[in-house]
Amino acid sequence: MKHLIAILLGCALVCLSRAAELPVVSLGGNGVLTWTNSVSNATYRVEWASSPAGPWQQFSVLTNLDFIKASNTTVQLFVPMFYRVVWTDAPVPQPAGEWLFNGYSFAGSLVLTGMVTITNSGVSEVSGVWTFGPGRPLDCSSGDLFGEWADSGFFVTLCGCNVAECVYYLSGTLIGDTYSGTWYEEGVVNNPIGTFVARKAQPTPR
Repeated sequence: MKHLIAILLGCALVCLSRAAELPVVSLGGNGVLTWTNSVSNATYRVEWASSPAGPWQQFSVLTNLDFIKASNTTVQLFVPMFYRVVWTDAPVPQPAGEWLFNGYSFAGSLVLTGMVTITNSGVSEVSGVWTFGPGRPLDCSSGDLFGEWADSGFFVTLCGCNVAECVYYLSGTLIGDTYSGTWYEEGVVNNPIGTFVARKAQPTPR
């Protein structure tokens, strides 16, 4: 395997079929894979795939390279070329509560601030309300929200103001008390605005 060209894709955090990215720092020519996480005590698993689309496999099932028997002069098989890190003991995300929203342009400028409140959190779906300050669109500042877990992401649609296609769409990952990703203006075709970060507000001590 030392002669393979390893390509870094990113990392997946997996917990009860919910995933989020962990930053890969490097994969050196000597085969040293380095990644970071805000949690110091965690358990991981490195997986491999022969293409970015997967399928992702554990090294414990790497049996197709142990014994190769061929009847042709040309032989093809899948070998490890792409790597991801799986966080195997990640805490279950807790979306219910108030989230302080900051929406940015792709240039990094703060565009919009507000509050996203998730009042009902089910196994695969959530609901609640949202309230934003002045921003885009200027004539809509509050409404209801609907969200769902799907594959490796957490997706939330913000509706209201009698807008048929809703107002905003949030696509990102939820790790601990931080929900981040890309936000869009809703419509017939979603228009990406930039990135967002929503942090969970801590309850006020009584």
